[in-house]
Amino acid sequence: MLDLGDSVYRRRNVRLFDVNAPEVVGETRAAGLEAKAFLERLRPPGVAVYVRTHKDRTTFERLLGEVFDEPEPGELRNVGDALVEAGHATRPERR
Repeated sequence: MLDLGDSVYRRRNVRLFDVNAPEVVGETRAAGLEAKAFLERLRPPGVAVYVRTHKDRTTFERLLGEVFDEPEPGELRNVGDALVEAGHATRPERR
């Protein structure tokens, strides 16, 4: 859920920017479910996060964002980085 200020909230799916994680369907289902479980342990659903959005430069027009949580007051952690560091995702190849 995104807090848009003054008690305005909007529930949106955010695709992690600059992170390739396995899908939860098809051949990568098991790895995708592990990655999802890792994120839910890292920050359970419903807990506040901060999102820095980026324009989706593909035809999918998805909401891309860097998602940050606050494990300790004043300390921000990029959850995409945590996913990569834990081995549940990779960074896309640059062309």
